[in-house]
Amino acid sequence: MDGNWVVRELRAAGGPIPPGGRALQGIGAGADWLRAHSEVGKAFKPGSTVRGRDGRSVTTPTLSAVAGGTPALVRGGEVWMNPAANGMSQASCVPAQLGPGEKCRANNTLLQRHARTLAGVTAAGELLLVTIDGRDPALSVGATLPEAAEVMKWLGAEDAVGMGSGGDTTLVAKDTLYNRPVDDWGGPLRERPMSNAVVIVEKP
Repeated sequence: MDGNWVVRELRAAGGPIPPGGRALQGIGAGADWLRAHSEVGKAFKPGSTVRGRDGRSVTTPTLSAVAGGTPALVRGGEVWMNPAANGMSQASCVPAQLGPGEKCRANNTLLQRHARTLAGVTAAGELLLVTIDGRDPALSVGATLPEAAEVMKWLGAEDAVGMGSGGDTTLVAKDTLYNRPVDDWGGPLRERPMSNAVVIVEKP
């Protein structure tokens, strides 16, 4: 789509996005829905509603975007993690930290070392975007989420969360790849194709 949400092309696979353009993607039923509701030459502006456990909308004019990621890592300048609230096991097996009926169990995303993409804000309002490489013992073994939380605290984050992990972790600045992303989903190790990103641009 162009900058006005007018559909310019329907694709079965990825490709370049023109300057100022937008892209929507779907898989399975989501891809079928997009094809059924998109028409080249017509505007198509998506909308979404985020609902709480009671079914009521929690979307407000101030909540215009939602991103997925890992549990919280830092709150109030201290390591603070809430993996159970995000459908993951606790990072530790301290009984007082476990919810009713919750059992300690290892969690690959939490407790194994992977490449990490992290975001945080300092007390002064500075944005921290951090990448940690992994899966290459000669360069970096990565970090567990508790270790990533400690990194963000050390960098001065007042609040921090994790974003992508593993082969998703990619840092590009001015067309230069600054880290060594590794895709290990079968086949030879390589850079993983990515369909979304956090993009920082200068004000015109």
